[in-house]
Amino acid sequence: MNYNNPLPQSINNIIRLTTIVLFALFSFIYLFCMQNDVLAEAQYVFSSGYTTY
Repeated sequence: MNYNNPLPQSINNIIRLTTIVLFALFSFIYLFCMQNDVLAEAQYVFSSGYTTY
């Protein structure tokens, strides 16, 4: 067993890609499904009230 790099490079790439996809999916679901009222309020404030949802 190689202790400097215990997993093959292909497995490292699969793990890295999986974590990236899971983080992006979690971020999308959290922001657009659970925080939609916060995003709408921020849009209203930043646009000085010109746009509403």
